[in-house]
Amino acid sequence: MKIVIDIWNNGNGCIVTTHRLLEELQSRGHEITLVSTKVLEKHKFNGLFFEVAGFYLPGAKESMVSMDFLCAKGDKKNSPKSF
Repeated sequence: MKIVIDIWNNGNGCIVTTHRLLEELQSRGHEITLVSTKVLEKHKFNGLFFEVAGFYLPGAKESMVSMDFLCAKGDKKNSPKSF
């Protein structure tokens, strides 16, 4: 299973819910690949992980910084072949 999430750090309710979902899926034996930006900690995640570069939207940087949020920047040349 492949999961893409904006930020993997502790944060809002969506992130907390995703942490719990992945923990439960892993406890049931699912192999998970996670793609995310700006990871300070992997929060009990022990699957395959790819960190991608992030960026702030023009005109929204101050708000995005206050919410600890980044948008992901795609890079086809350096992306894993399995994705």
